[in-house]
Amino acid sequence: MVVSVCLPLPLTMAALYGGMALQPLDAPMAAVVGFAATLGYVVAFLPALLLFEPFAVVATLWFTARYLRKWGESAMPVIACWMAVILHTAVLVSYLRLGR
Repeated sequence: MVVSVCLPLPLTMAALYGGMALQPLDAPMAAVVGFAATLGYVVAFLPALLLFEPFAVVATLWFTARYLRKWGESAMPVIACWMAVILHTAVLVSYLRLGR
């Protein structure tokens, strides 16, 4: 489930950077690839990231605080939460910086 939801996000980002790399070789094709990647991101991911990322950060902080109260549990769920928040925030910041 996680792979099917999270895999398209780095793929659209890779397509966008691929379009930027293609620009010196074929500018019109680079524009088409970049437009398609950006449109796919805007339609599928940007609303979800902007709406749910703040809640994900709060939930991760809550989960971390709960973990710190119970020292006997495995740290892997906490690490997975923080990795997901870091990845999604980095992608969101990257797309917002590319848009300026």
